[in-house]
Amino acid sequence: MPLASQAARVTSRREVLRVAGLLTLGGGLLSACSAPAPAAPTAAPAATGEATLVLGVDAESLDPLVTTNAFSRSMMKAMFDTLVVLDPKLAPQPALATSWETPNDTTWRFKLRQGVKFHDGSPFNATVAKYSLERFVDPNTKNPEAAVLKPITAVKVVDEATLELTTDGPFAATLTALQNAFMMSLTAVQAVGDQVAKKPVGTGQYKFVEWVPGERLVMEANPDYWGTKAKIQRLTWKPVAEASTRIVALRTGQADLIANIPPQLMDQVSGPDMKLERVPGILIAIMFNFAMKPFDDLKVRQALNHAVNVDEIIQFVLGGAATRLASATKPGMLGHDPELKPYPYDPAKARQLLAEAGFPNGFEATLDAPNGRYLNDKAVAEAIVGQLNKVGLNITLNMPEYPALVQKIVGHTSQFYLIGSVEPATEIAFPRAFKSGGAFYQAYPNQEVADTIDRANRTLDRAQREQLFRQVNLQIQQDAPWLFLYAQQDTYGLRSRLQGFEARPDPYIVVRDWSLTS
Repeated sequence: MPLASQAARVTSRREVLRVAGLLTLGGGLLSACSAPAPAAPTAAPAATGEATLVLGVDAESLDPLVTTNAFSRSMMKAMFDTLVVLDPKLAPQPALATSWETPNDTTWRFKLRQGVKFHDGSPFNATVAKYSLERFVDPNTKNPEAAVLKPITAVKVVDEATLELTTDGPFAATLTALQNAFMMSLTAVQAVGDQVAKKPVGTGQYKFVEWVPGERLVMEANPDYWGTKAKIQRLTWKPVAEASTRIVALRTGQADLIANIPPQLMDQVSGPDMKLERVPGILIAIMFNFAMKPFDDLKVRQALNHAVNVDEIIQFVLGGAATRLASATKPGMLGHDPELKPYPYDPAKARQLLAEAGFPNGFEATLDAPNGRYLNDKAVAEAIVGQLNKVGLNITLNMPEYPALVQKIVGHTSQFYLIGSVEPATEIAFPRAFKSGGAFYQAYPNQEVADTIDRANRTLDRAQREQLFRQVNLQIQQDAPWLFLYAQQDTYGLRSRLQGFEARPDPYIVVRDWSLTS
C-alpha cells in the first residue's frame, strides 16, 4: 500500500503504532555512510534580550509541512527540528538523527536522538518520526512538497531509537530531501486537529508565542532544548513589503535583521552599527501554466523569452546584483552548463513567433507576482509587463499577498507567475518544477524530461548524474516551460549587536547560533 494511503488512515495513536512502515525516501549510497553525533551541549546562561527580523513577507502557515518559501521555512526551522540539517556548505549533518547508514542502496537506517521532548512535553521517538514523514505525504495535509519524499515506499520503526526507510530504488538526494521534513508532536496534532496551523508544537530551539497574520510572529527560547541553548530570549518576525521601510526599521533600531535590499539603497545600510551581507542565492523565473492557453504553445513561450530584455533588467532594476539564466539552473547547480546561451533579446523575433502561433495582434493575460519577497520584485515584474506589452501583448500585473499567490500557484489557477526557486540541489529542484506532483509543476508534458530526471536521481555516480541533468537542462531550454530570468544576490542588513548570522546559499535564515551584544 502506498505511503500516502496508509498515512490517511492514521487517526489515532493506536493506529500509528499499528500501521507498518510505508515511506521510502529513496535509495542512498552504495556503501554505508554515517555521521557522528555532536557532543552533548554544555550548560549555558539563560537567554536574554529580543531580536526583530523584518522580512518582505509573512509566514504562509504555521503548519511546517505546508510551507514552501524560504522565509516561512526559516521561521519553522527555529521552532521545529528535522532528522537531518544542511550546514552552510549544504553538507548533511546530524540533528534529531544522530547517525545513519545504508546497508544496501535502497535502505537507510537512522539512529535517533534519545531524551528529546516536544514543547508540549511529549517524547520524540521513532513512532513520532514515522508519523511525521507519513503526514508529509498524506494527501489530507495538502503539502505542495509531498513529491519530494515520493521515492520512499516504507517507513519502519525498528525500535523507538531506530527508524528505517526503504526506497523504490537508489535515490541520490535522500538526505537533502529530509531537510524540510519537520518532526511534529503527534499528541499536539491529535489535540488540536485542524487548528495545527495555528498552534505549532515542535522540538526546536524556540517555542511559539503568538502569530498575528500580517503583523508579527513571536517565539521565545526553549529552555529545555536538546542542543545548543538559545542565547536570545525572544524573536519577533515582521512582514514589511517595502524595502525602504525595512531599511528605516534597521537604521532606527526597530529591526536587527532585514532582507532583500535593493542595490540602489545598499549605501543606506552603512555605519558603525550596521553591516551588509550578500550571497548568490534565489533563482528567479516566470513559470508558465501549460493547462491554460496560450501557454501550451511552444512558440508563445519562446516568443516571451525573446520579448524580455533580461540583461537590461539586471543592469538597471537590480543594479547588476544578479546572474543571467540560460535555462533552469544557476552556476554551482548540478547539470549547469556554462556554455549554454540564453535566449537573445529580439522583439522582432518575438512578434514573428506570436504571429506563427496565431496571435498576430497579441493576446490578453495576467501575470501574478509577489511584492517584497524577492529583490526589487515589484519593479522587475513591472518592467517585464512593460516589455511584453511592447510586442503587442496586453498583460495585466496582479500582485496579491504572498500566501494568496502561493495558493494560486499550487492550485494551478495562475496563467503565469514570477517566482523564486530556493532549492540549490538540482535533484530536488527539478522534480519540484518539471514532474507531476511537484510544488511548482504546471502541467509541463515532456515525459522524456520526467523520466530522465528519475534516471539521474537514481544514479549514484555524480559524474553520470551531472551528464543526465545537462541533457534535461538543454531540453528544458528548448521547451521553454519558464521565461528564464536570473539568479539574484540575496542581500541582508543587520545591526552590529546581532552576532552569529551567516548568509547561506539555500537561502534560509538559521537563528541557531545567534546572540546579542549589550
